[in-house]
Order: sequence, then structure tokens, then C-alpha cells
Amino acid sequence: MAGPNRDAQSSFWFGWRPHHRQNERDRLDAHGDYEVNVRAELQILALHEKLDLARTVELSRILTLMEQQMERLASIERRLPLAEGQ
Repeated sequence: MAGPNRDAQSSFWFGWRPHHRQNERDRLDAHGDYEVNVRAELQILALHEKLDLARTVELSRILTLMEQQMERLASIERRLPLAEGQ
């Protein structure tokens, strides 16, 4: 009488193992995907920081150029005779 029950148990365990292995592979794949995503996110954040720094430097340079242009314009205006007074 051990035959039918034993066959059922054997098929259960042999059927379960491949399924269990697939679940383990899926879990490992998901963990690997998670690690890749975390690294990608860190790289994107680093790129954002570089872009922010480059933008800040560029804006500072533009502001300096504008200030120099305003000083030159004021100097030119001081040398011109006043149109209203003539």
C-alpha cells in the first residue's frame, strides 16, 4: 500500500524542487535588477550634481560679464555730453 502514496509524495517533491529553484532564480534576478537600478540612480544623481555645478559656474561667469558690461556702459555714458542740457 506504500506504492501509491509514495508515488504521490515523490511526484510532489520532484515537482516542487524545480518550482522552488525557479523561485530562487527569480528572487536572485530581482535582487540583481534592484542593485543595477540603485547603481544607475546613484550615477544619475552624480550627473545631476555635475550639471548643477556647471550651471552655477556658468551663471556666475555670465553675471561677471554683465557687471563688466554695465561698468563699461556707465563709463561711456559719463563721457558723453548730456543731450537734454544742450
